[in-house]
Amino acid sequence: MRLMRLPSHRQCAVEGDGKKMDQAPPFRNPFVHLLKFTPLEKAKLNLSTLLMTLLPPCSLIS
Repeated sequence: MRLMRLPSHRQCAVEGDGKKMDQAPPFRNPFVHLLKFTPLEKAKLNLSTLLMTLLPPCSLIS
């Protein structure tokens, strides 16, 4: 699965005569980050997720 890359530059609105309009820049969500994992890290995450799904910790049962 590939992540979609966001453009690194922001485009400002421009009027017909080339002047910038008085608008705020587009809102950027501070909770969205581009995550880069190595194949080994991806395998570790998948394995730990699978194990936690199939074999949940016993401490949750008591």
